[in-house]
Amino acid sequence: MIDKESLNLMKKNFIEYLLFQYKFKSRISVWLLNLIKSDVERLDDIYFVDQSIPNHNTLEISVADTEKTAIQYYDNQIDYRNTNEIFRHIAYERPKFDIKINLTKRDVRLDEILLSQLLLSPDYSLHLHDLYAVTMTPQAELSLINRLQNTIDISLQIHDSEYFYRLSHLLNTLKARSINFPTKD
Repeated sequence: MIDKESLNLMKKNFIEYLLFQYKFKSRISVWLLNLIKSDVERLDDIYFVDQSIPNHNTLEISVADTEKTAIQYYDNQIDYRNTNEIFRHIAYERPKFDIKINLTKRDVRLDEILLSQLLLSPDYSLHLHDLYAVTMTPQAELSLINRLQNTIDISLQIHDSEYFYRLSHLLNTLKARSINFPTKD
């Protein structure tokens, strides 16, 4: 049930949106985003995040008008900041990594890609905390809950246990954070 092509298209469209909508502090950020969007295998190897995960390969890029470092790449062995070495490392080593974008304000398109990744990526569990950062109207939240419930039913009908467990986990997490489903004291 996982549609990698759809998710990669969403990632590519999101990168194009970022490049069109925002001015980045570092030209290296623009180079890397263009490199990633032009290669399906690279799109498979990235995951947009709201918050960095400790000890996880992460590219952090900042738009103009933020106080954050322009560009930084870190993993367990290296920590590059504002250097062309970041481009060389990603271009030639081809690591899997997360991308954290420092924006001046919350962007609904970022929330959309975070949700899409959680719904479509088998690597969702490491990034489940991003669900708490996504902003949704109460109506959108109820719609997502209904969509998850319906898709869970379909996953049962077609005997896709991995998808069932993933969606159930997402649904339970969403309900736990939800204002529409308050917990009982």
